[in-house]
Amino acid sequence: MIKIEDILECYPKVKIKDNAKKLLLNGNKLKGFNLENDSIKDTIRVYNTTNDFIALYEYDKKYNEYKPLKMFL
Repeated sequence: MIKIEDILECYPKVKIKDNAKKLLLNGNKLKGFNLENDSIKDTIRVYNTTNDFIALYEYDKKYNEYKPLKMFL
């Protein structure tokens, strides 16, 4: 069986900071300061603080934030 995160490994892996757990689990938009690495301005795989794959987010240049593309809870 193949994990979904393995299929999506073409997208960079980014972990959230501890203060953004609730935002991530509710599928809210994330700002760069919510992420451990905010230099990637593209679609990213987002992981929680315990390294569990949670969602695929895409970067919105207009608003300078990341929007959920697909949640995998």
